[in-house]
Amino acid sequence: VAEAVEMSGIVATLFAGITTRHYAHGNLSVESQDQAKFLFKMAAFITETAVFLDLGLSAFRLDYIKSYRPGLIFWALALCLIGRAIHVYPLSYGLNSIRKPVDGLIEPKHQHMMWFSGLRGAVAFACAQVFPNANGNREVFLITTMAIVLLTVFTMGCATVPVLKFLDIGIGIDEDEFNPPPPTSCTMAMLEFDSRHIMPRLTTHGVGGERIRDEYAVPE
Repeated sequence: VAEAVEMSGIVATLFAGITTRHYAHGNLSVESQDQAKFLFKMAAFITETAVFLDLGLSAFRLDYIKSYRPGLIFWALALCLIGRAIHVYPLSYGLNSIRKPVDGLIEPKHQHMMWFSGLRGAVAFACAQVFPNANGNREVFLITTMAIVLLTVFTMGCATVPVLKFLDIGIGIDEDEFNPPPPTSCTMAMLEFDSRHIMPRLTTHGVGGERIRDEYAVPE
């Protein structure tokens, strides 16, 4: 539907996954939830592998040589890094300014890692393959994207663990054992509204506001 109205199918799929996880997940048994989680993780791994395989097979196609633009590749990569810094640091500062210490502030070392870990990968390359070719520049954008993906994956990807150690950020942490900070009062209000008015209509068992407060251990 999103592609039919010339909107982003990737963003539509992302929000479909978010909505499905939040509402449809509760209609499954615990066993089915585990199986669905494993199935989608495996599907994501296979599709990502297929895209990177396509990337590797396309990297040295001789008919692409004429489309290499070293200057464009350099400036595109530089602007990607600058643009990511412009997003990460001001947004982190803004979030820290409205958060309380108990909510968990974004430390400078984590901000540096968020900037450094901005790899351009499968999604960027897949989007470049369907770039409009109205002016005959699709291959130029495809090659530029391919070069940025390969450079960031091989340089930043290989340096991720050393940079994590240099910044003294823990590695090998199980995400299921990670305890996020309690939600803010605004987030709690939205969670309670959702659990009282939306989830009971979309799931086989609603979640009351009291259960939400108990789950996050938020005082009245």
